[in-house]
Amino acid sequence: MKRNLLFFVFTILLSALLITCKKDDSGSIPVADFTGTPTAGTSPLQVSFTDLSTNNSTSWQWNFGDGNSSTLKNPEHTYQNAGTYTVKLTAINSHGSNTHTRINYITVNASGSAPVADFAGLPISGSAPLNVNFTDQSINNPTGWQWNFGDGNSSTMQNPAHTYQNSGTYAVQLTVTNANGNDTETKSDYIKVDAPGNAPVAAFTGTPISGSAPLTVNFTDQSTDNPTDWQWDFGDGDTSTIQNPNHTYSQAGTYAVELTVTNNFGSGTKQKTNYINVTSSGGTGTVTDLDGNVYQTVIIGNQEWMAENLKYLPFVSAPDSGSTTVPYYYVYGYDGTLVAEAKATANYINYGVLYNWTAATNSCPAGWHLPTDAEWTELTDYLGGYFTSGGKLKETGTAFWFFPNTGATNESGFSSRPGGSRDWYGSFSSTGGYGFWWSASEYNSIRDYAWYRQMLFDNSVVNSYSYYKDLGFSVRCVKD
Repeated sequence: MKRNLLFFVFTILLSALLITCKKDDSGSIPVADFTGTPTAGTSPLQVSFTDLSTNNSTSWQWNFGDGNSSTLKNPEHTYQNAGTYTVKLTAINSHGSNTHTRINYITVNASGSAPVADFAGLPISGSAPLNVNFTDQSINNPTGWQWNFGDGNSSTMQNPAHTYQNSGTYAVQLTVTNANGNDTETKSDYIKVDAPGNAPVAAFTGTPISGSAPLTVNFTDQSTDNPTDWQWDFGDGDTSTIQNPNHTYSQAGTYAVELTVTNNFGSGTKQKTNYINVTSSGGTGTVTDLDGNVYQTVIIGNQEWMAENLKYLPFVSAPDSGSTTVPYYYVYGYDGTLVAEAKATANYINYGVLYNWTAATNSCPAGWHLPTDAEWTELTDYLGGYFTSGGKLKETGTAFWFFPNTGATNESGFSSRPGGSRDWYGSFSSTGGYGFWWSASEYNSIRDYAWYRQMLFDNSVVNSYSYYKDLGFSVRCVKD
């Protein structure tokens, strides 16, 4: 009986000891946490994950959200496909486990190009209040814009206007984004605002404003409000800082002239487009299109060509109008129905109209026609062929062509300007860098293509290609 009692007491004491030992067994389950770098980008996107869990994890279970996993502490994982992914980490030790989930943590965009930011403001100096029109010039199709005007104000518009109320010098910053990334352009000391006063108002005349090359023009400053400095741009690549300069145009062409005048209160600019008209010694005069526009002409070999891009624009038809019978005429930067608004755009004035092929074949004035592929070849062969004829056809200088406008002499008087193109999605491109001109020759009876000629800013070549007829290209007419 005593032995049984002693055994019972021993059993109770042993159980109490075990319970005490269990209560004294110190330790905690992990608290899971982590980060990933980067969390956004284009595919394939490699992300480095870092375990930030506490309480001494001894093992890890990662779920990357795309069907892949890892048991490493700090794994790297590459996401191959575009999408948004939720990442989960379970941290484990001898005391238990804990899971942390980051929802929609990794964003992977399709492969592509991030935008490259660039912009211009006009004017960039003057007296307060100074209203500046900013123009986005970024490439690679940005979809978002964030402007910082340097005076505490900002905008998310693509092409905002902003008024600087106080005098000072301001840095301007533009950040552009698209699905593939972002880029920032900062122009320090870009906007200069003077205290309120009377900035000069630019005005001028030239005499004569037309004639055959070489043509010497006497320019007279007629600006008001006492300018102290003058900057002339004659439109052919030459400039002057004289108040009343004389300038000789040595090549045939149509030239815009610009005068910028400044004083202590700001500056003013006056531009006269198509102001100086210079014909070559072989030129025969002018021709008038169906819309009343007058063009210089030039004889090159046995052909007589218009020396300007066609501007005939009886109406503008938007590409989404649903019309299948009306030929389309396009003005860079404007698709609509108001002809007056279209004709007021700088690209219409400087580069003419872009036409689809059907419109191009029906737009030349009476007695003139859209040149055939053979007639284009006759022109370029006469000027030396494929490699050199482009320079002899291109207008000189960089007023309308991008720098360096390689090889441009315009010795033919053709005065080509690069109007760029308009694709079937409605996007305009390449103005100033590439010129495209339709021919009247179709590629063949099967494909809906037609032949055209191309000139570029950085060489003297005239390329010959064929492509879809619904693209928007420039037109030059040749006499019947």
